[in-house]
Amino acid sequence: MTLEGKLTVSGTDDLRGILLQVKRPGTGISLGSWEDIPDFLQTLECEGSDTSITHRNNTVKTLPFTLTWIAPSQFVDIVQVM
Repeated sequence: MTLEGKLTVSGTDDLRGILLQVKRPGTGISLGSWEDIPDFLQTLECEGSDTSITHRNNTVKTLPFTLTWIAPSQFVDIVQVM
């Protein structure tokens, strides 16, 4: 079974830039990967393949939008979204 989490980015103002990583608290290590990425975002390789997500350009991104994070195989722990 694969553990995944849905993350909805929302707020009162739209945004132009974003950087998201899921990390194990206290280690600074980025975990997992992202799926179903909107066209205005892209993945980055930080401590692994596709572990981070960021904007493609500085055009306005309308909120809310939802992202899917996929945990590493056999992962059971607490994570932080940064």
